[in-house]
Amino acid sequence: MNAVQWFEKYLKLKPDDYQVISLTGWCYEVLHEFESALKSYSNVLKMGVNSIEIYVECSKILAEVGRKEDALENLLEAETIAKNITEKEIIRAITCWVMGNLEEAIEVIKKVIFEIGEGASQKSFLKEDIRVVLSRFQKEKGDSIGALTTLELALEGHSNDIWLLNEIATEYADQGVKLEKAIRLIDQALAYQPYNSIFLDTKGWILFKLGKIKEAEAMIHQSLTMNPKYKEALEHLNAIQSNLRTRTVTTS
Repeated sequence: MNAVQWFEKYLKLKPDDYQVISLTGWCYEVLHEFESALKSYSNVLKMGVNSIEIYVECSKILAEVGRKEDALENLLEAETIAKNITEKEIIRAITCWVMGNLEEAIEVIKKVIFEIGEGASQKSFLKEDIRVVLSRFQKEKGDSIGALTTLELALEGHSNDIWLLNEIATEYADQGVKLEKAIRLIDQALAYQPYNSIFLDTKGWILFKLGKIKEAEAMIHQSLTMNPKYKEALEHLNAIQSNLRTRTVTTS
């Protein structure tokens, strides 16, 4: 049983636990099950929990699924409850991203990171989380070097953050660089959560990039055993199997 299933089972007993509902939404978001994530987050907001983070997460998902106006509406709601300049600037950066102005979004996030480094007050967002957002914006803009550098800076002093380990290992795999280091990082994450379908998929993808095709395929199958609907693992499995078919044709 995966984390989402555990949370859903728990919520049948305690349906008003907004913290678990939020965690369920986050799990769905990570798995790219966006409609389910939105449903969970919306339920939290309907309960009267005014959370700037949830408004922001909703806006990001809505933008991903093409609902730009709804995304901007959520960001306006977030702005009304923002407590300090850091939160307001993060909302502004994400608004720029939703509007398609990646350059400005990147500059605003960089400024926020610098100011936090100088001791700026911030309560709702961790500096490392902001760096992950920055790296994703940089990657989307085509700055793969900048995206990787940002993640490596985030990892400094936070080497036990398993989700950050997964993020940077995935980026190494996507870029096809430092693959042996990527394996070490994802193994470190798997030591904490050996049955995490996302981490298993990441390791499979790294193994594929290392040319270990059969091992990669087995690892992705293991990921899908834990979560059969995990979209990214399905895409990776398709890529691996396409590679195997191409090799078969080439050698026949």
